Amino acid sequence: MGMCGKWRRANETLLTILNDSILISIDVTDGTLRARSALDGVEICTLEEAVEDVQEEDEFFVYVPPPKDDDEMVFVLGRKYDYVLKILKFNNDTKTIDSVREEIQVNSEEDVVIDIAISKSLVATVTQNGQANVHYLQGERAQKPWLTIEAASCVAISPDERMLFVGGATGKSCSMWSIAARACSHELQPFSRCNDTHALLVARFSPDGRIVAGSSALTGEIYLWDAKLMGSLLGILRDAEDLVIDFAFSPNSAHIIGCIPDGEQQIVWDLHSGDRERLMNLLSSRALVFKSPKVVSKIREFLF
Repeated sequence: MGMCGKWRRANETLLTILNDSILISIDVTDGTLRARSALDGVEICTLEEAVEDVQEEDEFFVYVPPPKDDDEMVFVLGRKYDYVLKILKFNNDTKTIDSVREEIQVNSEEDVVIDIAISKSLVATVTQNGQANVHYLQGERAQKPWLTIEAASCVAISPDERMLFVGGATGKSCSMWSIAARACSHELQPFSRCNDTHALLVARFSPDGRIVAGSSALTGEIYLWDAKLMGSLLGILRDAEDLVIDFAFSPNSAHIIGCIPDGEQQIVWDLHSGDRERLMNLLSSRALVFKSPKVVSKIREFLF
């Protein structure tokens, strides 16, 4: 109880966990980034006004590359409806959050980004007009789109950067693309029932690259495809009580954690046994959030 009391705030949202030891959060009132210890929640350092014009309803995207060492932990921060990425690092030696380089621009100010996927050397975005663009990162800017795909609703990049999953907009099929060949490898088997009436809202690859999953914008179901075997449909995760509006794989690819609209409960599916459990206050819409004294232990139990 004392641990959460030291730092829990209604306006603070957790963005990511670095090396299972450092919690990086953002204050939605002023855009300040905070680093805290995952063990006791004590604040280590801040980076004030790291994100400009931040709003409480903002949705953030974070990519954490494999760390080279424990002293410098790099992470990439993007924001939905924005067109820039921030490259930041937590320095464990100096106990500071620093910018690695200038912001990386993706798309233009006129293009509203509604979804983004980030990997080590690639950025894929989906704009409000349904266009998916794949960029290579170089210097302070992303290169001009290297691959453009129409009628998209969401994107995901495989961990090995070989494949791109594109969720089709309403009435369009989902597809898997070879990034090297810049060509569609195959279309995925359609959803059950209503493939022609709705789009995918969110897409994710499992960390081991074996599964690609997408959640329906209409039904809230999560569809699981085999990412290796021509996209065959493996199954559908659903909850009888609530729609799932976002989800994440655990680092070992064994669980999926789904967010429901009220942000107060989360659903954890065991992909091996099929078991399902509801947890309180582990995730909120689009972001990890810490509200409960039991959260850290629950994260360690289900995610690590």
